[in-house]
Amino acid sequence: MKIIEVREAHLVVEYDEENAGWERQSCARLMGERVGIHTFPKNGSDRRMRLSRITVTADHIKLVRASYTGWNQCEFGAAEVDPKRPYGNSSVYHDIAEIIGVEQDEEEEFTDEDYARMDRLHRETEICFQILISTLSLEEGGYVNTAERYCRAKWEKA
Repeated sequence: MKIIEVREAHLVVEYDEENAGWERQSCARLMGERVGIHTFPKNGSDRRMRLSRITVTADHIKLVRASYTGWNQCEFGAAEVDPKRPYGNSSVYHDIAEIIGVEQDEEEEFTDEDYARMDRLHRETEICFQILISTLSLEEGGYVNTAERYCRAKWEKA
C-alpha cells in the first residue's frame, strides 16, 4: 500500500487488489475515526462497481440532476461527468452536502457518518447513470441488473 496524500482528513492510497479489504481497514485505523478513504488500484484500472441490485433514492436523483456534464475530446470523444468537478465545484463534499441537505456541525465539519454517506451516494451515481442509460428513466425504487457478468449493464425496475 502506498499513501498518495492526505486531503481534508481523508487518505488517498494505491492498493493491492488481493489485499484491498485488509488495506482499507489499515487505512481506517491510520486515520483514526475517519473512514472516508479514496482508493485507486495499482494497475490504474477504473474498477467499476459490480452490483446486481440497488435502491435508487431521492438523493441519488438529486446528484444525477446536479452532475456537471460535458464532452471529453480524448480518443474519439464521449460525453462525461467532469471528474474534477462532478457537481460544478472542486469542493465535492460541500457540493454534495448542499445538494442533498447535509449540515455541518458547529466547527464547520461533517461527521464520519456524513462522509461515509456522501462517499457512498457519490460512488453509486455510476449505477444511477447506467440505469438512466438502460431504461431512459431514473425513478426512486429498486432496480436489478439482469446482464451477464461481462456484458453491458441491463438494469430493470424491480
